[in-house]
Amino acid sequence: MSQNRTKNLREMLGVRSLQHGLFVALLVVLTPFAHGQDLTALTADARRPGDVVRVVLTFDGPVKLSSANFRFNLRKLAEQAQKLWPSWINGGGLKPLSNPSQWEISGPVQEFTASGEYLLTSVSVSFADLSKTYSVPDIVQKPITLTIINDRKDPIPALRDVTLIPER
Repeated sequence: MSQNRTKNLREMLGVRSLQHGLFVALLVVLTPFAHGQDLTALTADARRPGDVVRVVLTFDGPVKLSSANFRFNLRKLAEQAQKLWPSWINGGGLKPLSNPSQWEISGPVQEFTASGEYLLTSVSVSFADLSKTYSVPDIVQKPITLTIINDRKDPIPALRDVTLIPER
C-alpha cells in the first residue's frame, strides 16, 4: 500500500498506526458476535447429546486419585418444553495426565439433557477412604459454563391427571 493511502486510511480510522487500525477494525467486526454473551464466564463451545465433557483438575502437587467426578447444574433453561428433563451433567471417567498434578474427568451429555446454560458447581475426588468435594465457584475466579443444545422432542406426552386408588 502506498504511503499516501496508508496515511489516508490512518486519518479516516483515527488511528496512530496501521497495526492499531487493523486491531480496531477487528474489534468492530467481532463485536456484534459478542453481543448478549456473558464475557466474564469461561464459556466452552456448545455441546449436544452424546458429546463428551472433559475437565482438567490441577492440584498444588502430585496426587494419586482412585475416583473423581464433576457436576454441572442448569443455570438457564433454553427450551421451556424441556423443563422436566434432567438438568445436570455428571462425569466420572478419570484419567491421569502426563503432569502428576493433573487429572482429567470426563462424562457424556445424556440423550435427554435439557437445552440451556450449565454451571460447573462441584468436583469430588477420592483416594482410598478419603473423599473431598469442592464447590467449584469457591475455587475458580470465573464461572465455568457449558451450553447444551438438544433438538430432541419429548417422547412422553403431557401428564393430564393423577388419581389415588381408594382402599377397599
